[in-house]
Amino acid sequence: MLACQFFLVNRLSDDHNDIKDLIELEMNNHDWLRREDKVTGLISYTKQ
Repeated sequence: MLACQFFLVNRLSDDHNDIKDLIELEMNNHDWLRREDKVTGLISYTKQ
């Protein structure tokens, strides 16, 4: 998780990056599946 945090901090210095997009990109790069609860809008990730 520390590597993911470091990646996000480094990438956030670029004004064109959005935190939501960066999290999505990093989770996809490490084979995590995104799930969104249609009622609450809660987003969770599970490892493939």
